Amino acid sequence: MTAACFADFSARVNLALVVDHSGRAGNAFFLSLFDQHPEVVSCPWMHYVYSYATHLFDGQDEIPAREALRVWPRQQYFALIYAEPNPQREALIRKMGSDPAARIDRHAVRRAFHGVLKEKRTITRRELILATYFAYLTGLGRDPARARYILLSDAISLRTESVFGGYSGKILDLAKADFPEAVFIHLVRDPRAGFASTNHQFINQLGNMYGVHWGNALSRLRRCLRLDFDWDSVFVFGFWLMYFRQTHAAITRKRAQYTRQFMMVKNEDLNLDFLRTMRQISTHLGIAWFDDWDAGQDFTPTMLGMPWLGTGAYNNAYSPQSRLENDSPDQARRSAGPNRHVTERWKSRLAPREILLIETFLWPEFGMYGYQTRHDARPGLWQWLGALLPPLRGELPAPRWVLAGWKQGFRVFLDRVFFSAVWPAYYLLARYAFLRVVFGTKVFGDDDGTREKNSAQ
Repeated sequence: MTAACFADFSARVNLALVVDHSGRAGNAFFLSLFDQHPEVVSCPWMHYVYSYATHLFDGQDEIPAREALRVWPRQQYFALIYAEPNPQREALIRKMGSDPAARIDRHAVRRAFHGVLKEKRTITRRELILATYFAYLTGLGRDPARARYILLSDAISLRTESVFGGYSGKILDLAKADFPEAVFIHLVRDPRAGFASTNHQFINQLGNMYGVHWGNALSRLRRCLRLDFDWDSVFVFGFWLMYFRQTHAAITRKRAQYTRQFMMVKNEDLNLDFLRTMRQISTHLGIAWFDDWDAGQDFTPTMLGMPWLGTGAYNNAYSPQSRLENDSPDQARRSAGPNRHVTERWKSRLAPREILLIETFLWPEFGMYGYQTRHDARPGLWQWLGALLPPLRGELPAPRWVLAGWKQGFRVFLDRVFFSAVWPAYYLLARYAFLRVVFGTKVFGDDDGTREKNSAQ
């Protein structure tokens, strides 16, 4: 019975792949909008499905079924619906703004997943992904015969790729190979809002702008001198300008390659004009209107049927407050559904000089996606140099922040005192390194993002 149902499911469903090139345009929010739609299989607990399939199986199109059964259930997101809850998995679910008590029959998930794979010697990547979502539907007790799309979200970048080499967009190539009629939904957000969110999260996550504490001071200096910029950044503000520029170049190139399959959705439209935007999306996908959407701006997003509490850089549950202040718990709850606050928050989270820097280095995005800049023309050299020199928000060790570390433990207090003594060296070196990137690499080329990626491709 499982084999026949899976065969029917596989022959009928298509892929809708959500790509948020900046990583801050609301992919979790988008998945939650379709959580209960009977024609769409959306699991807001599962992210980066193609990225994990590529990493765990070395990009193989054919995977030994026994290996898939051994490796895939350990993947951290699939494990949330496959394995029984434990404190670590429950913590990750809460971090997503969801409820670990959401009802899903994990025994049924395991039975369905194993039922698909157990008789096979090998399984394709497409079959692995379909089996994952077929098992998920089974665990929810929903009818697979009604499904028309599986809805996934993923990144345009792979962690094995370098911000200097650029990003290949390989995930879209794999998805196109697996599902020739796939729909690529490109989520877009005002670059200033997306950047403010990422900058805020990583300053808090690393503890300060350079991720420096008493145990890694010399290694961080060496990394800065070697221009070793990555996710664990030695200059948060500078790295994310680089990342946003390179991911925009990648998505622009892929949109030109797969024009017919791309659909662009603005985060602002979802939040400010929900009904019209959802009608456009459902019409484009050819799916029925979901009656719950009639609530419009009062629509409550869900994850596995439970109200979504929201997530993101300004939410204490997702990104604990450290150097920069988060939203209040009440504001975070009110920001889960469509709302204006999330579209305007960047205006109070960025200083004017930071806005100038973002508009300078991410200039192509504004024109391409129709966002109005505060500057009529792209800021010139002396303008952005003048904006780069003063301290950025969250960069300097405020006395109150240092003293507050005592309440969090001696180690935290010691790190903050140490940072207060050494920050001038990093302050200067980080800017020197960033200028070397600007003038000595191709990261910020004066193009529209369509240039060919260099040898890293």
